[in-house]
Amino acid sequence: MKKQGKSKSTKQAKLTPEYDSQRETRVLLEEMNQGIKTIGEQHGSIVKRLDNIESKFSQHDQESQIIKSVVQTNSSELKSVKLAIKDIDDRTQRIEKKLDVVTTDHEQRLQKLEAV
Repeated sequence: MKKQGKSKSTKQAKLTPEYDSQRETRVLLEEMNQGIKTIGEQHGSIVKRLDNIESKFSQHDQESQIIKSVVQTNSSELKSVKLAIKDIDDRTQRIEKKLDVVTTDHEQRLQKLEAV
């Protein structure tokens, strides 16, 4: 009876497939290679997008430098205009004061002439 038991267990052992580590390793390597290929393809498209974004950023940076320069020029010109307006206002006030004095003196002269 023991012999029959052994023969059955050896038959069952032969029927079950053996673990093939080399085959498993090849399958895993193929999967890894496919994953690496996918990553490489996506990396290429990301690099293209980054190049496009970088060129746009560079263009915007150049435009902002131009805008800064124009704003500085306009600011200095605006300061000059403000100073000119202030100078004109000061002159106008001085002229108005002189006119007031002349007008007052003229009225006094007329009053003196009428009194005579």
